[in-house]
Amino acid sequence: MSNAINNQNINSAIPPVTTDNKLDISSASKPLSPTAVISKPNKLRLIFFLGLISIILLISFIFINNIIKSQNTAGLNSQAKKLAVDCSLSEKDAVSYLVDEKVLSLWAKDQNVATPTFIKTSNTCLTLQAKVRFLRDKLFKISKEEYKTGKTIVINFGHYLPGGLFQIQSEDERKKNYEGEKQYAENLSKSIYNDLKENKMTFDEAVAKVKNDKKVGSDTWYSTDFQSGLFTTDDYLNYNGMLKFAEVREKIDSVEEGSFSEPFLQSVSTRMGSGPKQPARFIIVKVEKSNKGFSGTFEQLLKITREHYKAESI
Repeated sequence: MSNAINNQNINSAIPPVTTDNKLDISSASKPLSPTAVISKPNKLRLIFFLGLISIILLISFIFINNIIKSQNTAGLNSQAKKLAVDCSLSEKDAVSYLVDEKVLSLWAKDQNVATPTFIKTSNTCLTLQAKVRFLRDKLFKISKEEYKTGKTIVINFGHYLPGGLFQIQSEDERKKNYEGEKQYAENLSKSIYNDLKENKMTFDEAVAKVKNDKKVGSDTWYSTDFQSGLFTTDDYLNYNGMLKFAEVREKIDSVEEGSFSEPFLQSVSTRMGSGPKQPARFIIVKVEKSNKGFSGTFEQLLKITREHYKAESI
C-alpha cells in the first residue's frame, strides 16, 4: 500500500511529456554574445574605472606641468634678480632681457637672420644688452618690410659659354658641347618639375638631387657657380646671391606662398661679364613665406613674437 502511494507521488511530480511541454535545448547550444559575457553592473564598473584612470592621468599631467613651469619661473626669477643687481636694472627689465634673448634668438634662427658674434667680456651685462637690442631692432625693421623667403633649384649648364675656361679645338665643338649641356639641364629641370607637381618628390629632395648630380652638381666644374639652396630674409632685403638678378627676383615676387614656379632660364654675361648675355642655367623657385609687413607698434610686435615662441615656458 505504501509503495503504491510513493509511486503515485513520484508520478504526480513528473509532468507528462506533451508537444506543448517539450524542453527547448536549442538555446543552450548558441554561443554567448560579447554583451552577454559582461553584465550591465560590470560594464558600469569598467566604465567608471577607466574614467577614473583618465582623470588621474590628466591631474598628474597638469600637476607635473605646473611643477616644471614653477621651476622654470623660479630659475628665471633667480637669474633676473642677479642680473638686476649686476646691471643696475629693475627686475622687470632684467626678465625682459633674459626672455627676449632666448625668444629673439629662436626668431633669428627661423628667419635665417645673420646675428653677429658679440664679444664676450667680463661685463656680461653689456654683452646681453647689446645682443638683445640688436635682435629687437632687427625684428622691428624686418617685420615692417615686405619680403619673401624660400628655396631655389639651380641647374647650371654654362660651362661652354664663349670666353669660358675650357679647352676646345674649334667653335663648332664649343657650340656642340654647350647645346649638349643645355639639353641635359633642360631635361633634368622638366623631370624634377613634373615630379614636384605629382608629389613624387619634395622640394628638399629635388635640391639634394641636383646638388648630387654627377654632371651639373656641386662637385662638378659648376662648384663655384650659384647652387641650389635657401634664400633668406636678408637675401631678399639686401639683394644677396641669386636675388641680385632681376629675372630671379621678379619670378619670386610672382609666386604665391607655398607654391613653386615652372623652370625658367637665366642668362649671364659672357666673356667675364663683358660680352652679350646668353642662357646659363635653369631655375625653379619656391616661396615658403611671404611677409606683407607689420603695421602695428613695436610693443605689439614683441608681444606677438613672445607668444609665438611661448615665452611663458622659458
